Amino acid sequence: MASQIEEQIADVENQKSTLLKSIPKDYEAKIIGLEEDLVKLNSTLQEKQDTVQELIKDITGIKAAFTSAKESAKKKKEYKAKLDQVDKEISDAVYVSYMFGKNGIPSIELENSYHTIEEEANLVLSRLGAPFTLEFQSQKPTDKWEANCLACGHTYDKGTRKHVCPECSTPRDKRKKDELSINVLENGQEKQFYMDSGGGKVLLSVAIRVALTRIAQRNTGTTWGTLFLDEVFGQLDEVNRMNMANLITQTLLNELGFEQVFLISHDRKIQSSMADTLIINKKETHSEAQWAHTLYQ
Repeated sequence: MASQIEEQIADVENQKSTLLKSIPKDYEAKIIGLEEDLVKLNSTLQEKQDTVQELIKDITGIKAAFTSAKESAKKKKEYKAKLDQVDKEISDAVYVSYMFGKNGIPSIELENSYHTIEEEANLVLSRLGAPFTLEFQSQKPTDKWEANCLACGHTYDKGTRKHVCPECSTPRDKRKKDELSINVLENGQEKQFYMDSGGGKVLLSVAIRVALTRIAQRNTGTTWGTLFLDEVFGQLDEVNRMNMANLITQTLLNELGFEQVFLISHDRKIQSSMADTLIINKKETHSEAQWAHTLYQ
């Protein structure tokens, strides 16, 4: 029994000896090195954990930015639709403003009124036997282009060289300035009023005066039929004098609906040819008036 115990003790001693031999002599230094490596690993781990936290924050920020971008894109689409609507409303407002400006509806109404005057005046000229007709020109083209399309109201870009509307393909017009002129058409030739002869100007002036009076009668719905003509015979030749007299005594009274025509003249021949004549005689201190009745019917 004692020998067995001694053997066991010897065996344990051998194992101890073997274990001690297997332990490196610098194990303490290695333990210190391992502890230092562990500290470094812990530090690196902390850095990685901090990086992970930063990445998580970045991802959260990216998600928020992405959500905000989606909302911004949606709002941008809504704002664009609103902006398009505002642009359309502005374009409509510009067009309405233009149409009710001097170059729009008022200009059209004015042009229409000129055509009406032309028709009436040319009717009177035909009764006078005048060898010409007249027409009005209320506007004169300039070298500048219109800022808006006259058909759809599109606003042209400043400095554009395009002269066709991109919206409705209507040719772009040049601006016009208000400048009333009376053109006389005679034997296919056109000339302006101021270049006509003295007698021609008289005939044209009377025709326009009668035309304006007839238009005023129609527009006001009145039956007022009184007309005053002052010195309309002075520069007329004999033929035109006769035509003017026939216009006054026949056409105006019998055809065009005037009830009274007052003719002012210093010409004795004219005075003697009218049915009822009021003669004014100037004295040194006063004037005298007397009626002179002729046999004219």
